[in-house]
Amino acid sequence: MAKYDKQISDFKECPKCGSDYGYFQAMYVFGWVEDIKDFEGEPANKGELYDSINYSRESKFYCCVQCKERIARVVN
Repeated sequence: MAKYDKQISDFKECPKCGSDYGYFQAMYVFGWVEDIKDFEGEPANKGELYDSINYSRESKFYCCVQCKERIARVVN
Protein backbone atom coordinates (compact mmCIF):
# COMPACT_ATOMS: atom_id res chain seq x y z
CA MET A 1 0.00 0.00 0.00
CA ALA A 2 1.39 3.43 -0.97
CA LYS A 3 2.01 5.87 1.85
CA TYR A 4 -0.52 8.50 0.63
CA ASP A 5 -2.95 6.43 -1.43
CA LYS A 6 -6.16 7.62 0.30
CA GLN A 7 -8.11 10.74 -0.70
CA ILE A 8 -8.61 13.47 1.92
CA SER A 9 -12.38 12.83 1.71
CA ASP A 10 -11.75 9.31 3.09
CA PHE A 11 -10.70 10.71 6.49
CA LYS A 12 -12.92 11.74 9.38
CA GLU A 13 -9.94 12.34 11.69
CA CYS A 14 -6.16 12.48 11.53
CA PRO A 15 -4.72 8.97 11.24
CA LYS A 16 -1.60 10.08 13.15
CA CYS A 17 -2.98 11.91 16.23
CA GLY A 18 -6.75 11.24 16.06
CA SER A 19 -7.73 14.94 15.98
CA ASP A 20 -10.97 15.78 14.16
CA TYR A 21 -10.24 19.54 14.11
CA GLY A 22 -9.39 19.61 10.40
CA TYR A 23 -6.67 19.76 7.79
CA PHE A 24 -4.90 22.39 5.69
CA GLN A 25 -2.90 22.81 2.50
CA ALA A 26 0.07 25.16 2.94
CA MET A 27 0.41 27.90 0.33
CA TYR A 28 3.05 30.53 -0.28
CA VAL A 29 1.25 33.85 -0.83
CA PHE A 30 2.14 37.51 -1.07
CA GLY A 31 0.15 40.72 -1.38
CA TRP A 32 -1.95 43.09 0.69
CA VAL A 33 -5.20 42.40 2.54
CA GLU A 34 -7.77 44.89 3.76
CA ASP A 35 -9.06 43.79 7.17
CA ILE A 36 -12.38 45.63 7.11
CA LYS A 37 -14.29 46.15 10.38
CA ASP A 38 -17.45 48.06 11.18
CA PHE A 39 -17.38 50.94 13.66
CA GLU A 40 -18.11 48.56 16.54
CA GLY A 41 -14.92 46.64 15.78
CA GLU A 42 -16.68 43.60 14.32
CA PRO A 43 -15.53 42.03 11.03
CA ALA A 44 -17.42 43.45 8.05
CA ASN A 45 -17.91 41.73 4.70
CA LYS A 46 -14.85 39.52 4.14
CA GLY A 47 -15.64 38.71 0.52
CA GLU A 48 -12.87 40.92 -0.83
CA LEU A 49 -10.26 40.23 1.87
CA TYR A 50 -8.09 37.93 -0.25
CA ASP A 51 -8.73 39.43 -3.71
CA SER A 52 -5.26 41.02 -3.97
CA ILE A 53 -3.35 37.96 -2.73
CA ASN A 54 -1.07 36.20 -5.21
CA TYR A 55 -0.63 32.45 -4.81
CA SER A 56 2.72 31.32 -6.15
CA ARG A 57 3.18 27.82 -4.72
CA GLU A 58 0.96 25.23 -3.08
CA SER A 59 2.00 22.21 -1.05
CA LYS A 60 1.43 18.81 -2.63
CA PHE A 61 0.06 17.48 0.68
CA TYR A 62 -2.82 18.03 3.09
CA CYS A 63 -1.67 18.22 6.72
CA CYS A 64 -3.38 17.87 10.10
CA VAL A 65 -4.10 21.20 11.83
CA GLN A 66 -3.29 19.70 15.23
CA CYS A 67 -0.06 17.71 14.69
CA LYS A 68 1.02 19.23 11.33
CA GLU A 69 1.75 15.76 9.89
CA ARG A 70 1.06 14.95 6.24
CA ILE A 71 -2.21 13.08 5.75
CA ALA A 72 -2.89 12.81 2.02
CA ARG A 73 -1.51 13.92 -1.33
CA VAL A 74 -3.35 16.71 -3.15
CA VAL A 75 -4.97 15.34 -6.31
CA ASN A 76 -5.48 17.82 -9.13
